[in-house]
Amino acid sequence: MIERVLLVYKDEEIRQGKTCAKVRELLEKNFSQVSYANAQHLNARIFDNAEIVISVGGDGTFLRVAQLTTLPIIGVNFDPRVSEGRLLMFDLKSFSKKLPDIARGDFDVDLLPSIEIRLNGYKLHYHAVNDVYIGSSHPHRSSKYVIAYRGKKEEQLSSGIIVATATGSYAWYLSAGGKPFNAKDELRFIVRELYFGRLHKPKILHGVIKKGEKLKIIARNFDGLIALDSNTEFPFRYYKEKGKADIAEIGLGKHYVKRVLP
Repeated sequence: MIERVLLVYKDEEIRQGKTCAKVRELLEKNFSQVSYANAQHLNARIFDNAEIVISVGGDGTFLRVAQLTTLPIIGVNFDPRVSEGRLLMFDLKSFSKKLPDIARGDFDVDLLPSIEIRLNGYKLHYHAVNDVYIGSSHPHRSSKYVIAYRGKKEEQLSSGIIVATATGSYAWYLSAGGKPFNAKDELRFIVRELYFGRLHKPKILHGVIKKGEKLKIIARNFDGLIALDSNTEFPFRYYKEKGKADIAEIGLGKHYVKRVLP
């Protein structure tokens, strides 16, 4: 039996909405301990006392939760009329129907792969579920960096690099020209709008990152960033005055997201 549940909602507007209010009512009737959190203010400690997490919002809310926990996650679309909800397995009706099984702990999960990032040798506490972007924080500026992949290394100018999981291969990676894939034991990357010129003749355009492999990026921008699932950002810069550069190593995460199925 499951007793402790955490409900994460997108924002205060969603919290006061019909779907979230009904979910709260159902949870408080079926579980002995229900806690609440705004997706904009999450940290890893918030999940410590929960056994399962309910995410109410859109895909972005689900991704925020999935970046920080290994607990099973139930994604409830707050309004299928306006929210794409590609990652979400439930609407209010299907969630209400499944709730008795969930309370008994009788449910199946789909394991979604994740992306692990080491920044300057330290592993980030966050995992990406869809994709990681590395590049300039200003879309109208070129991203300058050194890329190292399978023994090859070169300096590039581009619109940034996208590294995707199989889940994320249907999102930004696809829009950038990548092809969707289903393998959960690998990542794939693509370089966006790569510059070719007299001094730049790059050869690393895209690739596959297998288990145990790393894609290494060394910053050459003063204003770069790393973005996880387009909602969690970290500075990624070259510090000219110090003569130092941020270094990112990206690989397949050991952490799998447990998405509860209907």
